[in-house]
Amino acid sequence: METKVDVHLNNKQSLELSAKRLVIYQYTKIIEAMDTNQNTYYLFFFKDNYLTGHKLDKIMMGSYLHKALSNGIEFAGNHPITTSLLENRKSFIINRPHLFLKKAEKSYSKQELAFIYTILDTILTKESVKKYLKEMFYQYRRDGKLQAAYKLLLMYVDVDPSDPFGNDLKNSLQFQSYKEKYKNKDWLVQYDPDYLEKKAFSQLDDSSFYKHLLSMLEQQGRYMDLLAIRTKMLQYTSHQENLIAIKELIATHFDEKNQLNFLQYLARTNPNVPEFAQALLHAYTQAKAHDAVVKFVTEYRINVTPAQKEAMKQSFLTASLDTFTPLFDSLHHCIIHFFQDEKSILEKIVTRCVSAFLQQYNLDSIKIWFTPFHEKGIHLAIEQKLDLMKQYEDDPDQQLALGELYLLFQQPEKSIECFKWEMELNPDNPIPVRKLIKLYQDLGNSEEAKAYQQLLVI
Repeated sequence: METKVDVHLNNKQSLELSAKRLVIYQYTKIIEAMDTNQNTYYLFFFKDNYLTGHKLDKIMMGSYLHKALSNGIEFAGNHPITTSLLENRKSFIINRPHLFLKKAEKSYSKQELAFIYTILDTILTKESVKKYLKEMFYQYRRDGKLQAAYKLLLMYVDVDPSDPFGNDLKNSLQFQSYKEKYKNKDWLVQYDPDYLEKKAFSQLDDSSFYKHLLSMLEQQGRYMDLLAIRTKMLQYTSHQENLIAIKELIATHFDEKNQLNFLQYLARTNPNVPEFAQALLHAYTQAKAHDAVVKFVTEYRINVTPAQKEAMKQSFLTASLDTFTPLFDSLHHCIIHFFQDEKSILEKIVTRCVSAFLQQYNLDSIKIWFTPFHEKGIHLAIEQKLDLMKQYEDDPDQQLALGELYLLFQQPEKSIECFKWEMELNPDNPIPVRKLIKLYQDLGNSEEAKAYQQLLVI
């Protein structure tokens, strides 16, 4: 299900967009969304605070947006992190750049505003961003605030690495002490955490950067960023500490539905981390999500605890029959794997599977479906009933018996056809009429039940 985003253009025109993806990059979050005409919009956030948005037909190479989309941590538009970011606001206003910047000047510090200019270098012109950073640099240098001035030079070089202005000044003797300090992670934690976050984001495989970044995000209460970073880190490590932290964050910040959604995402994107599959199965069984349990254990072969196996039995005996049909090609292997040593349970579960398959598959295909069972030396009583059904299919003398077998497999419509055929062949036999009355009553078709009741009276 798509996540919808209400947008107001310059406080006037309203649009409903569909969120396609969220990208978390450095200290920003960017939502990519589309309108009904396939126009693409980008909504920019500084940390968790919405800034502004823009409709873009193409993305400038080397821009902040281009770097974010290429190197950021990406989540789908309906991912719980995406919906969490969007659900706190009913709508988003996209103002013209000069109006947004005028408003931003009242809400952000000069250092934050400098960051925001660099973030929006696709909306603003590169020259206007460089001009603003230059003015800020000169102002800080005049005021003797050399660290702030050096920080502006680093931003300037990021915006335009080829411009000698930023590079020459950054390497000048005046800023040599800060050049050395900016190599010290502990110093950055205290004096420039935003720069630390920026550097750490591109070096997540560096454990010292990674730990500093996590500590800073925890202090700032930015749980979405913590989840994104820890999720990304699973590519490099599956340390138990990381897994526990992710599960705790999910449990703390998401409701039951979104916890399930997040665990689904983690299990799907990290198939080599069995702990997520285990956690997801536990969540499904706790929620009594029987259909989901059947689908999940058919797709993922995981080791289960005795308690989970008992819960799985209940799911296979309770799940909607519609759940089984799309799993026709893989379900038999799953059932054999988990239940081959419990003949009575196996018989009940397979009976439900066959009931589902009869909606879409013919008897020959269903009989072939039993091949993996035979290869394991497993022969079930239900197969004899299928043999009888095959034998009775075109036998006019066995339509009553065939109808009873279809009832056993919860196929009332096929049973009705058989009983009607039996009525035509043996009009004096009241049994098929009684069967039809009962069937129509069970189906809630009282008119048909009354009509056949009249036939008995006559």
